[in-house]
Amino acid sequence: MFGLPGLLLFVLIGLGIAFIGLQFADDRSEEMLFLKLFGHALLGAFTFRINALVLPIGFPIALWMASNASVNQKARRVASGISFALWLISLLLF
Repeated sequence: MFGLPGLLLFVLIGLGIAFIGLQFADDRSEEMLFLKLFGHALLGAFTFRINALVLPIGFPIALWMASNASVNQKARRVASGISFALWLISLLLF
């Protein structure tokens, strides 16, 4: 729909959210933490569309995955929450 520039912007926003989530990490020595937070950021904004109904199916999954983590739960929740908030804002504006 948006092509390469839209995809690049989506990835850059996800990287920015992962960097913000990294600031809330308790144990930064966790292996591949930045990529995990990037995944939570992308998953938090994932939606499922049925005609005009938009379901934020990724956000509850991301929160469930964050609650099952043994370390850095707060960082994962922050990354998921920020991406969900950005998704909600984009839904209301566009």
